[in-house]
Amino acid sequence: MAAFRQFVAEQGDSLFWQAAFDALHAQQVKEDEMRWGWPAWPEMYQNVDSPEVRQFCERTS
Repeated sequence: MAAFRQFVAEQGDSLFWQAAFDALHAQQVKEDEMRWGWPAWPEMYQNVDSPEVRQFCERTS
């Protein structure tokens, strides 16, 4: 367990953003199965720095 905690501590940001992408992807495909990836998502979700992405992350974390 210590090795896993160290991994999370060292890679936390990339793990967070991977989880955010996976959650956004799942939501987008659920809403419209043609939203196969971020280029097909609504523009507000295509930029990791957008207020909508941050709000999504706050709501779902």
